[in-house]
Amino acid sequence: MITTATAAFVLEQDAQAQYLGSRIFCEPTFFESLDKFAVVLRITDSATLNEIARGYMEVTATEVDAETGSGSGETDHWFNALQKAVKTKLEAIADNASVTFTVI
Repeated sequence: MITTATAAFVLEQDAQAQYLGSRIFCEPTFFESLDKFAVVLRITDSATLNEIARGYMEVTATEVDAETGSGSGETDHWFNALQKAVKTKLEAIADNASVTFTVI
């Protein structure tokens, strides 16, 4: 899961929809022939965890491999690296310059 601090964030540059105090759950699907993941981003209220929106992002296997995952097993390491790749892409959006994203 990816959490945010108090600043509102967007899922793409110049988007009108902004989310504040939310958690992001990543639900990836891997396309082996394309060597990339399609990731559903479930935006939830941080207090209730009720879903408030869904977004989508593509992450390449190379972007995931560039991250160092952590956890107790191979799946934990891989999924943590995927979450970090999503976090990196969110941080690269200029409108998110003042947002702190944290993978937990």
